[in-house]
Amino acid sequence: MKQRLSNVAGKTKGPGQSLMVIPKTLLGIAMIIALILNAFLLNYIFRLETMGCECAKDWRRDYIQYYLIFMVIYILVQFWLLMKDDMSSFVTFTVAMNLIMFVLGILFVVFALQYVHKLKVAKCECSEDFARDVLQIVAIIDAIVYGIKALNILIGALVLVVLFFKRR
Repeated sequence: MKQRLSNVAGKTKGPGQSLMVIPKTLLGIAMIIALILNAFLLNYIFRLETMGCECAKDWRRDYIQYYLIFMVIYILVQFWLLMKDDMSSFVTFTVAMNLIMFVLGILFVVFALQYVHKLKVAKCECSEDFARDVLQIVAIIDAIVYGIKALNILIGALVLVVLFFKRR
């Protein structure tokens, strides 16, 4: 007796869409985790600002704050499109934002690592927090991810160039 995936994963709208239920669920969970992480880091940045921590004042803190606000909004829009069950709009939005997110993300990595380093070198006591370490870890992980993305782009471009000249 064969049990269909749609019976296990939930009702679907048509053939082939039953396979999207599980990845959409995992994507939704990943988005919720990313939202919580970004909100946690944003709360840390807001706390530094509101407590008047002088040694934590820096233009990089402002960039990190705006980036995290943008990320929260970006994730909420993605999540809304995913829950709306409109994969076409979700994919279109994500692809359209890809280059912007790549550039902003690389800047975040550089500025976050510089900012945390500055706080540690200055022995800024009011910034000492578990969240500061999390910010540094997130920036390092993002650096690895963006490095892999850049390598994929470079390899893809090289393959296209080789294919282009091979056809001539």
